[in-house]
Amino acid sequence: METSQIKALIAKAGSAVKLKPLLDRAKDPARLMRFFDHVSDPEMLGRLMDSVDDLDKLDRVLDALGSPQKGSFALNIGGEMDVKAGDVVINPGRQAFPVETIRKLNPDNLVIEASAEKIPLPDGAAHSVYGRKLPNSIDWTQAAEQFDRVLKPGGTLDISTYGPAKPLVEALKKRGFTIQSVPYGYQVKATKP
Repeated sequence: METSQIKALIAKAGSAVKLKPLLDRAKDPARLMRFFDHVSDPEMLGRLMDSVDDLDKLDRVLDALGSPQKGSFALNIGGEMDVKAGDVVINPGRQAFPVETIRKLNPDNLVIEASAEKIPLPDGAAHSVYGRKLPNSIDWTQAAEQFDRVLKPGGTLDISTYGPAKPLVEALKKRGFTIQSVPYGYQVKATKP
């Protein structure tokens, strides 16, 4: 590795101590620099790299973020149902349906082991967020903050919950989302301003 490359990576990470685990995970300094080009927060980048099993898939997704169509992918919260090719899946894993199972069922998708309340992706990364039959154990205030952050302006949200969707609707309204509909009281369709 060149000294200038090391200095640039240390500057992005904040210190050599913070750089080491990131570089250990990425293995390739050029790859890590590309990751930093899309996720400038070293803590978020570390969480993101730790939450995936395939850095090649992560590299492709982050590269797509650098395209002229920023926010060029859909974000599936849950990933246990309705995953479309090319979508990024966010799932914290659970005993009945572990993340490894979701990865096996969706080998072409990047599956990130994370919760809806703490999505380790950069701002404006997705054009839509969707999920089916999400549990009301999710903190909808925190999740709405994350949806607002990762969606590009005009991005859409389509989520159904196991119970009443009112807490999600209220959290989205506080973030300025326009609510299109809440059919049957458990499915929310909204647009980010």
